[in-house]
Amino acid sequence: MDHVVNASLNSSHIWSKCKVLRLTKNMRLTVGCEPSNVEEIAQFADWLLELGKGKLGGDNDGNSIIEIPDDLLIGDSSDPLSDLIDFVYLALLDNFNEISYFQERAILAPLNEVNDRF
Repeated sequence: MDHVVNASLNSSHIWSKCKVLRLTKNMRLTVGCEPSNVEEIAQFADWLLELGKGKLGGDNDGNSIIEIPDDLLIGDSSDPLSDLIDFVYLALLDNFNEISYFQERAILAPLNEVNDRF
């Protein structure tokens, strides 16, 4: 396993020549949005940045409970997976032949094992 770590970029002799860049603005959130939604999208973008920086949930040792805003949650449901699929793939039967429809949607899972269960 040490050979994998030693082969990583930051262990390489070229690491000192690399410049680390940080993404600080989520451009995808604002493409094609309605002017009336700009404030809501900006708040969501700020929340995502704070989440990515590890600033949500307070001080922790690598484990933290993060409060997800209510508008991002699936409410009480007898079948939350179906509700998620219906939300992400709204009007699927009308759009299943459109490549762009699928290019604009995804359901992410934290682990491959989670995907394998479905």
